[in-house]
Amino acid sequence: MTCELRVLDSDLQFAGVIDAPASCQLTREHYGTGSFQINVRAGEESIGSFVTPGHIIVINNDGTRCGLVEDVELVSAQGTTPAMWKITGPSMKGLTNYRITIPPTQEEDPEAYGFDRISAPAETAIKHYLRRNITEPTDTKRIMEQVVLEPDSGRGANAIWRSRHRNLAVELQELSAYTEMGWTAFFDSVSDKIVFSVVPGADRTIGQTDNDPVVFSDKYENLEKYNYKHSVKGYRTTGYCGGAGEDEQQLIYTLGAEYYGRRRKEVFIDCGNVDDVDELRYYGSVKLSEHKEIISIDTDIVHNRTFLFEKNYFLGDFVSVNIGNLYFRTQIAGVKEVWEKGYKVQALFGDPRPTLAQVLRRT
Repeated sequence: MTCELRVLDSDLQFAGVIDAPASCQLTREHYGTGSFQINVRAGEESIGSFVTPGHIIVINNDGTRCGLVEDVELVSAQGTTPAMWKITGPSMKGLTNYRITIPPTQEEDPEAYGFDRISAPAETAIKHYLRRNITEPTDTKRIMEQVVLEPDSGRGANAIWRSRHRNLAVELQELSAYTEMGWTAFFDSVSDKIVFSVVPGADRTIGQTDNDPVVFSDKYENLEKYNYKHSVKGYRTTGYCGGAGEDEQQLIYTLGAEYYGRRRKEVFIDCGNVDDVDELRYYGSVKLSEHKEIISIDTDIVHNRTFLFEKNYFLGDFVSVNIGNLYFRTQIAGVKEVWEKGYKVQALFGDPRPTLAQVLRRT
């Protein structure tokens, strides 16, 4: 599969084409913002004239495969390695990194108490924060006029959420991961708009009858190298959720009280000034979910006739994985597409490993 890169300027107008990059890697994440990296030999492309931070890269004229340029570097030649342009940035979802969640004022909502609160299906909740902070914010200077939202279908489990002055990308990642409702952003060449949408993963595991099953296995030769990890290092079963009040007057709700003995692994969860028991229980369960068992598999999927990415399976789908005597029902949480002397797909199954920032936030 060849790789052609179309470049759009900050007004979404055509700026140029990169015909033959040395390599192109695009990582799309179901819950996070993803990233891309492009390497171009300096002697072959004069990209410095039309690729600058803020521009958009569209791969193979496919609006779903696009990224936002944040860094452009020109690296000098080293030995046999020629001088190289290096272009990096997030996927189009990275636009959310440029906004924080602004709560409504007391005049807008006297019962908000300094937070942007919502109780709604996951899709509605995700689009609520996109709408309030990107497409229809109260402060019109915050509007990104090139961005639109797909109509809300109210899909997903109910979410009780609140936010205040948090990075929008981080907030949406946590909200979507908790509700298992992914989100994405793509460039629509017909309307010349950047469209945000919500994407539930389909069940393609063995045993269900709604979709053709997808099985990745070393026995079927559709997996290459893999790295399996099962960790309970940060796993906690029981959370003491602390809400409003101080000392003996503090509101406490216990999640996972049914666990006992060595099976009981406790953690205190600070839920701020939450004074409603139902909200405290929900907010605490969100935080407790960050302390779950981690099962992850990094692997290269063989892009063959058996299962083709975006034909037989998609980002966010639940599939079956068999490695040796291990069998899993797991989700495709991330996909890296690599164009470099051919085309290759790499996948991250299961729960992404926690980052250092997430580990520090838990302590």
